[in-house]
Amino acid sequence: MNIFHYRDIDSFLHNQHPLTKIFLTLLISSVILKSSMLFSMIIFALLSFTLVVIKVPLKRYIKQGIYFPILLLIIGVSHYLSSLNISSTVHITISFMSMIMMSILLIDSTAFNDIAGAIGSLFSHVSRKKGYYIASTIELTLHMIPLFFDISHELMIARKARGIRFLSSPVKNVSEYVAALFSLTLNKVEHLEIALKSRNYNPEQKREFRKMNIRDITLLILASLFVVLVYFIT
Repeated sequence: MNIFHYRDIDSFLHNQHPLTKIFLTLLISSVILKSSMLFSMIIFALLSFTLVVIKVPLKRYIKQGIYFPILLLIIGVSHYLSSLNISSTVHITISFMSMIMMSILLIDSTAFNDIAGAIGSLFSHVSRKKGYYIASTIELTLHMIPLFFDISHELMIARKARGIRFLSSPVKNVSEYVAALFSLTLNKVEHLEIALKSRNYNPEQKREFRKMNIRDITLLILASLFVVLVYFIT
């Protein structure tokens, strides 16, 4: 299972500070839906190139992330039915594909504890104790993402092994699948809670945060200026 799991490899993107990647993800996501078609296509091309360069296992993502094609299909069809505009529908679909790709790149290249620590470090300047607590909350929340996808994937394999086919009884199969998914997720969460309590987990415990250096700040400024410049030019 590779979907939404951090890969510990040596690449340009993996070595960047988490705040740089988080800020650029938020910046692009906030403007791409209101941008031009050209801007969306440029961002899509750059993200596709980055996925290939850092060798993200795209085949496994496509195979295991069946939710994404279904989600994009729903978004595309619903937007077309409401607007009856093919160009606008293509634009929206490409934009959402880019947002999914950015999420994949962020989690693929950044460990959850690094993401939590980076965000927590911002709040630690206001209150160090609250910074640690926020970092712990974010880390536990992010850990639920791959856990959910892992359970979903394992459940699908188990149902296929038992010969259950979706088209045979769609409504019944979907309801049974969703019920089993939530039941297994709650069980996993309960096991996680027991494991944390047994280790005397303290969300306010002091932790080390990676600080941004001049190179990180410079890259963040240049990349942000590039995105803003391309946005206004196109």
